[in-house]
Amino acid sequence: MYNRTDDVNSDLKQMVKDGKKVYFQYYRDKELIYKTECGFMFPVPISDVRTATMLSEDKAILFMRYIRPQIWKIKEENTNRNISMFGDNDIVS
Repeated sequence: MYNRTDDVNSDLKQMVKDGKKVYFQYYRDKELIYKTECGFMFPVPISDVRTATMLSEDKAILFMRYIRPQIWKIKEENTNRNISMFGDNDIVS
């Protein structure tokens, strides 16, 4: 399991700092899909939204709780893919 918290927090900070924005892309399978200015896409579950107004453009910092788990998920998937392709002993950190 990927557990490099510093890497995830660094990636996250780059996506939300300096007033950066997120942009609504589409709705699918009970999730709103947003994209950061750098092109990173992440889901926002409708069950979390409830009666909130979701804007087509908003401050990225307000979406940190949705961006962070997606970063973790992608990094973990990449790590698992590398392990399955090359074996656990061949990966250099």
